[in-house]
Amino acid sequence: MQRIEKTELVSSLKEKLTGSEFVAVVHYRGMTDKELYGMRVQLKSKGCNMKIAKNTLVKIAIKGTELEKLDPYIKGPIAVLYSQDVVALSKIISDVAKKAKSLQIITGHFANKLVSETNIIEMAKLGSLDDVRASFVGVLKGAQSNFVRIIAAPEKGLASLKTA
Repeated sequence: MQRIEKTELVSSLKEKLTGSEFVAVVHYRGMTDKELYGMRVQLKSKGCNMKIAKNTLVKIAIKGTELEKLDPYIKGPIAVLYSQDVVALSKIISDVAKKAKSLQIITGHFANKLVSETNIIEMAKLGSLDDVRASFVGVLKGAQSNFVRIIAAPEKGLASLKTA
């Protein structure tokens, strides 16, 4: 890889990682090509991304940013996963880690804090942003239906008295 390509990769990686809501670091040593490909497909379907690059390039990309806290964890064969949807990425990481025992969750970065493996697994149990939005819309719709039913109840009661 030429120096120009490396600088482009570093700047692109820096832009993507700092623009993401959640960044996770995982060890992928021992995963088969099929497992890695399957994880990439799952990530893409949920709008998440994964980058496997040399550790020195990743360290240069995060240097001077709030993600610099991840530096001590960047050792060995790592993959950096990033997304705007914290829950979706956590679910994918958790699901893949259950199936592919060789995937190890190292740490994550969310809301300017380091997140442990157990926190990532706990976040995976939360509802996704779409699930939360759907339940909120359901609550609003249910409240409106109840309101209309309560307002219409006296009229229905009077109408039933007249017919009796």
